[in-house]
Amino acid sequence: MTYRILYLLLFYFTGLTIQAQSLNYTLSDDSLVNKYASEKRVYYAARTDIKPRIDGRLDDDCWQQFGTWDDGFIQQQPHQAAPPSQKTEIKILYDDKYLYFAIICHDNEPEKMSPILGRRDENTGDMAGIALDSYNDKQTAFEFNLTAAGQKVDLMHMGEYGWDFEWNAVWDGKTTVGDSAWYAEMRVPFTQIRFSNESEQVWGMHIWRWIHRFQEESQWKLIPVDAPAMVYIFGELRGIKDIPYKRNFEIMPYVKGKCVTDSESNENFGGGVDGKIGITSNFTLDYTVNPDFGQVEADPSVLNLTSYEVFYDEK
Repeated sequence: MTYRILYLLLFYFTGLTIQAQSLNYTLSDDSLVNKYASEKRVYYAARTDIKPRIDGRLDDDCWQQFGTWDDGFIQQQPHQAAPPSQKTEIKILYDDKYLYFAIICHDNEPEKMSPILGRRDENTGDMAGIALDSYNDKQTAFEFNLTAAGQKVDLMHMGEYGWDFEWNAVWDGKTTVGDSAWYAEMRVPFTQIRFSNESEQVWGMHIWRWIHRFQEESQWKLIPVDAPAMVYIFGELRGIKDIPYKRNFEIMPYVKGKCVTDSESNENFGGGVDGKIGITSNFTLDYTVNPDFGQVEADPSVLNLTSYEVFYDEK
């Protein structure tokens, strides 16, 4: 019992230290880095009653009538705390079902932009994205990114600098490349993230942009390269109010059959079901009955010409 009480006290005071650091960052030798890292940035999302068409063009009426554009990004690398080489603007809207994100990545040398297409969850070319600490626990977050070519990259932040790229959410995102910028437009269902059952949501938020040709990352709220963790120093997303709770219920049945006709006819049929049930807004039950192992993700083939072993992620 005594050890348990000491552990709880240690956890409590550690949490106080982390929160204090997010308001008064002093870990860097550069005073300008400490200044931007200590700055509390807050963005207020706006409710919209006009649904945008997710095509990456940002010409829908909702982007013109609701919300405010925000910029003020700061370089994280290669020149930490310096102004970015290119301007970036963001706007966030929502309705009862979705969050909508718009990012304008200005570029004064549009012919040098890098819309490189790759596989999902592969960082290629120019990119931009947003991470949401919807639990507001300062430890975990859901991240949604798009490359300039329109490729999706989604992941979960786990602890200090751990990322789970095996997490794949169901969301929409498109990009277009213009004559002076490239544009990213995203629609994320509230069912894909977990949050508390409060009338007004307060989430941690991180927005970033990568310019491939400069190897430059700029951020809406600076997270220093020497920070011991990321999520605890996020900015804040406010303004999301009165989201109606809807019980999320997903079902994915399957059937299979096999017929072998040799000297004797042999028929075999079967089936099963996978699914999810949203118990609360921050708790989901995954279930399966007679799972279809044919849908299990397999390791890709790798030609290894080195003397070292190949290690795969656990599937």
